[in-house]
Amino acid sequence: MDGLAPPPTHDDVVIDDDGWSDVPPSLRPPDKLPRWPFVLGGLLLAVAIAIVLAWPINMPYYAWSAGPVTDSADVVSVPGGEAATGDLLFLTVELREVNLLEFIAANLDDEVSLSSIEAVRPPDVSREELRRRNLESMSRSQERAIFVALTKAGYDVELLGQGALVTGLVENSPAEGVLQALDLITAIDGEPVAFRDDLIGLVGDRPPGDTVAVTLERPLEGSISEVETIDVDLTLGVWRSEDEDGNVTEDPDRGMIGVFLDDVDPIPLFPIDVIIDAENVGGPSAGMMVTLEIINQL
Repeated sequence: MDGLAPPPTHDDVVIDDDGWSDVPPSLRPPDKLPRWPFVLGGLLLAVAIAIVLAWPINMPYYAWSAGPVTDSADVVSVPGGEAATGDLLFLTVELREVNLLEFIAANLDDEVSLSSIEAVRPPDVSREELRRRNLESMSRSQERAIFVALTKAGYDVELLGQGALVTGLVENSPAEGVLQALDLITAIDGEPVAFRDDLIGLVGDRPPGDTVAVTLERPLEGSISEVETIDVDLTLGVWRSEDEDGNVTEDPDRGMIGVFLDDVDPIPLFPIDVIIDAENVGGPSAGMMVTLEIINQL
């Protein structure tokens, strides 16, 4: 019909079935939510679960890595001393047991070394015992460092002996069945024994058949620090010695108790009160730097 617009076709009709027809396309929400947030969230959740499950799993290894580096002047203090120019570095090594995740990380890190637990801590040694031994080793290392430094600087250091340590017994000797390994002989006939040579001097010239009064300290069973004092009388036997081939040499004029002896670490009496604060560092290997720093400050 003239004057009338043609009827609309299907392409000309806009059906507003979602209510967003009046909103610009840039402001409309996407037709579908993206998948990557869900994938990323799932991966993060899986990693978190794996960490929680793997963290308590301990591996039979110790990890060795570089520890803190400290100026030795911050560790050692000599009363009246003054640090010279330059640095003496106090290097440390960190040692720790590892779990499964730390074990994997250590294998990927060239700066970390792994050792089996048995190589560091025998099965019959607890973590606490290993720690105690390492701290004792550090204490002995510090004493030796002070001794070396002060004697090098010309000071006189007196050593206070603690006795003669029994390390073994001669078969069929007077000591067998009476003394024990780890007994610490502190006196013979009331005369003090500070070192093994003291005991040899008190007994070595006496004939077989003489009786000697032995005073000793014996560790209490189950204790590493408590001891009991024991007095025993021993009749000297005939001195004899056996070489590696089993040949026995005897001296009928010389008596013996029948023990193998060693000195325990003497107590040094230092003329200067050197202060060393290594905090929680243990082990025997810090002596050189401590010695050099003491000399440096002296």
